[in-house]
Amino acid sequence: MAGKKFDSAQMKQFFIQRGEYVGLFFAVVLTGLLVYSAFGVAKYDKTPDDLKKEVGAAAAVFEQADSRLNLASQGIQPPSGESLLVKIKNLLLQPVNPSAYGGMEWNVPLFDTKQRRTEPKYFELTELRAVFHYGAIDYSVAGAAAAGGGNVQRRPGGEEWLTVTGLVPFEAQEAEYAKAFANALDSRTNAVPRYTLYQIQRAEVVNANPDVPVDWKNVPDLDLKVYVADELKKWAGVGREYADRAYCSFPPLTQPLPPLSNGDYGDWCTHLPEIPAAAAAPAAAAGAAAPPPVALGPPVAAPVNPGSPFDPAPTPEPAPAAAPQQGAKPEAVVTKPKYLLFRFLDFNVEPTKFYRYRVKLIIANPNYKLDQSHLETPELAQGETRETEWSKPSDPTGVPVLESYFAGEGKSVGGDQEPETTFGVKQWTPRLAADVYYEFKNKLRGAMLNEPTATVAHMIPGAKGSTTTDTALKTNVLLADFSWERTDARLKGPGSALEARTVNRPSEILVRTPRGELFIQTQLGDWPLREEMKQVVGAKDAGGNPGAPAAGTPATPDSGEGTRRTLRLN
Repeated sequence: MAGKKFDSAQMKQFFIQRGEYVGLFFAVVLTGLLVYSAFGVAKYDKTPDDLKKEVGAAAAVFEQADSRLNLASQGIQPPSGESLLVKIKNLLLQPVNPSAYGGMEWNVPLFDTKQRRTEPKYFELTELRAVFHYGAIDYSVAGAAAAGGGNVQRRPGGEEWLTVTGLVPFEAQEAEYAKAFANALDSRTNAVPRYTLYQIQRAEVVNANPDVPVDWKNVPDLDLKVYVADELKKWAGVGREYADRAYCSFPPLTQPLPPLSNGDYGDWCTHLPEIPAAAAAPAAAAGAAAPPPVALGPPVAAPVNPGSPFDPAPTPEPAPAAAPQQGAKPEAVVTKPKYLLFRFLDFNVEPTKFYRYRVKLIIANPNYKLDQSHLETPELAQGETRETEWSKPSDPTGVPVLESYFAGEGKSVGGDQEPETTFGVKQWTPRLAADVYYEFKNKLRGAMLNEPTATVAHMIPGAKGSTTTDTALKTNVLLADFSWERTDARLKGPGSALEARTVNRPSEILVRTPRGELFIQTQLGDWPLREEMKQVVGAKDAGGNPGAPAAGTPATPDSGEGTRRTLRLN
């Protein structure tokens, strides 16, 4: 059966003959839809009279509106026609006054673009190091203060200590805060770093090799109450600050210096070159005596945590500023320091031992108790403090044995008897708070250099004069051997005649220390130390001058170098 083809001509003929029926069909369908939708329209329940009343009320409101809508009533004639175009052209030709638009914010964002606070990075202490020093500290005599708050009576006491210093990166920490809070909803609260405390560890090591590792996890923290607070309470005030005070902060970072009887302050007190020394006072610059230690004053930093072991006022009162003279130039603006000085004094050290330190800084939480809507997470507001990482450990620092020796003259007593020699010693004696000098005379080979009652010469702490004191002197040094030589020769005398004279070659003495060290002292090489002893003895009748060292006495070195302190370890 063949398929039928679509005949368009027949279709056209069909619609021409029956078009009215098709149109009627669609009309009936549309009418039905309109009728059906009419049932869903809400009924207007008001009458035509109600509609007229509402229209009248609206007209009355418009007629009674603000007179500003009626320009004619105010004598304003709106421009029209050519006059309006002329005014518009004149306004376009006038220059724009930018002051009229000052303070206008363009392109105002549709929503607030401020961010919430995050946790900033906390920078650790850097360049930690330790330096040995010793001297006479003025201690307060218990119960000796005068009634009514008078001056505290002082007594000198000898001490040896390590001064541990480091750099606190204050400028970098402040810049980190500014970066972290710059676009925060609250960018000002606690925007300046505030250090509240620190932790310090001390490890005893076997030698001066910094490459030997230390198991720091098993090293306990030092008790700051014992090592700092209790030490401060023993002193008769605090000493003159040697470092620039703009870099110091105590509590809690920069431990005050002790009141040294001789004012023996120097570079060991600070951290050169980053932390400079303070400008010398006029009296000190002229070589006069150092000023006496000042009384305790108010703190120079924000209060520490309630759990801090430090009292609120262990720092010296700054000197009052002099009134500016008329016509004087204004002082330069004080800039913020790049670093703050960390300083810790460790008095619990022993000779012949080496120590290393590391420090962790504790800083106030800048987000503590802030509105949580300003923080990225609620946990940021918890906890009063934050901790930095531990600093890199300091290099090993040794505590020297404060004892030096000098060889004296040897002599023969005649016959077959053993020759004798003189041997001198300079020894730090904490009980006298001074270096004492003594000569063991007429000693034989094999003698142990101890003296139950030795008359030693030493400087008076805090004075120019010297004195002698009877004390037990114990060195435990063995005089192992010595050599010398006497030569008879014909030498020229004061005139032209020749006369016999005896020439002695300088002696050499072999000694053994209680630490098992064997070394040779030569009379010629030890001559400076012998001359130093003569100067101390010669200052015996000099007048006392508190706060000044003896005239001609060599300055105390800052490390275990030189003749004043000799460290020889196996």
